[in-house]
Amino acid sequence: QRITRETVRCRNVKAEPRTGFDIPFLVKLQYAGFGAVAALVVGVVGLRVIMSSSPHGDGADIPAFAVVSPQELKSDKILFSEMEQLFSNHLTWVTRSNGDMGVGVAPSDSLASGSSAPLIVRVTVLKRRIGEQTWSKAWNTDVLMRREQLVEVTPNDKSGNKMALWVYPLGDGKWAVDTNLLLEQPVAIASRVNMVALGGQPADIAQLRAGNEEYRVLQTVQVL
Repeated sequence: QRITRETVRCRNVKAEPRTGFDIPFLVKLQYAGFGAVAALVVGVVGLRVIMSSSPHGDGADIPAFAVVSPQELKSDKILFSEMEQLFSNHLTWVTRSNGDMGVGVAPSDSLASGSSAPLIVRVTVLKRRIGEQTWSKAWNTDVLMRREQLVEVTPNDKSGNKMALWVYPLGDGKWAVDTNLLLEQPVAIASRVNMVALGGQPADIAQLRAGNEEYRVLQTVQVL
């Protein structure tokens, strides 16, 4: 009940009451099958991937939904804590993506346990027609994880999207982030980015054009 409450808080998520051990949202226990992440090639046939030369872009051009709100931070901190109690020291990550929720469970607690504060990494794909001024949200996922742990996730089973993240603290609110994306929806994107991110500030990590539309990928890292 506590997990359900924090899942639906501040979000457009419906939770139906259930009984027994049928958790009232889709929980996928995933042992990430994304081991070949280091072999990702930047670029997709038929598309041009342009890595942003400036990791932070124009703050005035950042949609509000790419920023993690204080209410979301509070709710996600409780959610991660409750998930840790549920799965003991085996919890590695929690994802929330387009209405789906995923949970990563390690076979050994030696890899999952840790005393560092959990993080949220938000990846948002923006979309607009060429010539338009306003961006809309095409896809997004939030990954709750701990620093200095390689996290490999498949946020939506049906979409085929895959991600791998590794985050290291640099001090003064800055983070070294290694991000691998292999997205099939809403558009094919394959990229690898190593960057220094400022906590809480969305950063451009990829841009591309496909037909009459252009896409932009933002990433936000923040301590829960």
